[in-house]
Amino acid sequence: MKKEILTFYIGGYLIGIDILKTKEMVRNASYDKVASSPPYILGLLNLRGQIITLFDLKKIMLVEEKKADEKRRCDCIVLKRTNEIDELIGFEIDEPGEVIEVEESKISPSPANIDIKIRSFVEGIIKNKDKTIILISVKDIFMNDDLKLGGM
Repeated sequence: MKKEILTFYIGGYLIGIDILKTKEMVRNASYDKVASSPPYILGLLNLRGQIITLFDLKKIMLVEEKKADEKRRCDCIVLKRTNEIDELIGFEIDEPGEVIEVEESKISPSPANIDIKIRSFVEGIIKNKDKTIILISVKDIFMNDDLKLGGM
């Protein structure tokens, strides 16, 4: 069975997520910072009247980031509501990739030597032409105990 994967870059990694988990990609989105919020929350995005909490995956996944700045615009991916996560959330990306179609049998399990910073969020690895895509689990990222989404 084929699966569509939305790819994007974060901290130099080529990342992919199941496109069925995404609501949309928003380019150059303007957001508002929230005082006293945890460091992994960028702020709030008003998307056509819907308030979306924007997360910084680099901080959640402990990926090295470039120098911090006070920007308030970013490219981001907004996720669909699910049974596990009942609020609209999104996350910043460094650069969009493309949508690829992959046979599920071509998704390899995570190798033991994958970076420990992201291992717990990795669903599998996809070799696509000359690129390696790290397939991440939205559920594992946003349902981890530190974030406490969905079970509030």
